[in-house]
Amino acid sequence: MDDFKKVYSNNDTKTVALPYFWKNFDKENYSIWFAEYKFPEELKLAFMSCNLVTGNLTVTLASLDYIA
Repeated sequence: MDDFKKVYSNNDTKTVALPYFWKNFDKENYSIWFAEYKFPEELKLAFMSCNLVTGNLTVTLASLDYIA
């Protein structure tokens, strides 16, 4: 992941960083999630989105206690 961060920070995202990401993505140990909020008009300020994502992540991580 640190290698990707360096590529992302130092190169063009579309032409270099994203191809690098997909080529080196470890499907066995990581996952990618996509979520679409039902009420986007409520997310007028950046901190509102941040709070929403943080709350979702908190609940998700708490559920790890119940997974084998």
